[in-house]
Amino acid sequence: MSSQTISITPKRRDSNMELLRIVSMLLVLVVHADYLSLGSPTPGDAVAHPTESIIKALVYSLSTVCVNCFVLLSGWYGIRPKLRRFAEFIFQILFICGVTMLGYLVITHSKPDTADIKSLLLLTDDLWFVRSYIILYLFAPALNAFSSWASHRQFIWVLTGLFLFQSIYGWAFVIVPWFDGGYSPLSFMLLYLLAQYIRRYPSKLTRLSSRWYLLLYLILTIFGGFISFFSLYYGIGEGMAWLSYISPIVILNSVVLLLFFSKLSLKSKAVNWIACSCFAVYLLHCTRHVLDAYCSHVREYYQAQHYEGIILLIVSVYVSAILLDKARIWVWHMVSQRNDNK
Repeated sequence: MSSQTISITPKRRDSNMELLRIVSMLLVLVVHADYLSLGSPTPGDAVAHPTESIIKALVYSLSTVCVNCFVLLSGWYGIRPKLRRFAEFIFQILFICGVTMLGYLVITHSKPDTADIKSLLLLTDDLWFVRSYIILYLFAPALNAFSSWASHRQFIWVLTGLFLFQSIYGWAFVIVPWFDGGYSPLSFMLLYLLAQYIRRYPSKLTRLSSRWYLLLYLILTIFGGFISFFSLYYGIGEGMAWLSYISPIVILNSVVLLLFFSKLSLKSKAVNWIACSCFAVYLLHCTRHVLDAYCSHVREYYQAQHYEGIILLIVSVYVSAILLDKARIWVWHMVSQRNDNK
């Protein structure tokens, strides 16, 4: 998930691509409401409750492109590291997570413990995306340099080699655990270079109309969901591995969705206004206390078959995060202007 504060964007924001940021973050909430809250279907679930398992797999297949799309967007425009933007990114993390933690402590009348402080400093398993993205950010100058001087053949060689190695040793057989299902900076770098390649070397496959990309996205979504279900049902391999971030199906579907939005024609101040704060949705709901509460509420609504409650919860978290980040932007501007005037 790339933060708008640290990924380079054009002077005139492309609202169609900004809309993809918004949609991708919405899909993050859906992913966490699906597999994280309710649990991934097991082989036993697939046999005993096939309809429910298929629906879960399809929802997961629809939404698991979320993280890849955020990283692809960073590669699409390229990251140009600047100290001020990086400082704002860190401030965003501390502000959103700090306010969230403070609000939890006030509501529950609790006291901060060591785990809270470690989480705020990114020293726990929380907010894994932030740590991986920081590594991508630090390597961005080298990746940009490679994209600039590499020949077409060299670009193909690197992308093909990384993709095959990751697919064989990190996905199909999981021999090298440091790919970590797509949670690693190395996977981010592959996606980053892939997006840069697509923009630098357009082809017939990247010049299709938007309706073809939408159709292909739906086909791949259905295919991914059903192949995952049948893998579980017949006990062939790791069923949910088909829907991991480094699954070839998911990577292809992420690229297809990126290309779909790239073909749209959209200019909207409202979309741009929301998109520049949408990373706060991840920061807000992935802090340890909020994520636990989020998953707990989803399970309660699901068990009560109160599905509209899940939708309302997702919308509420999204809107709250956007509004909180607008307050963060105001504070940042006040602090940065004061420092500029000194």
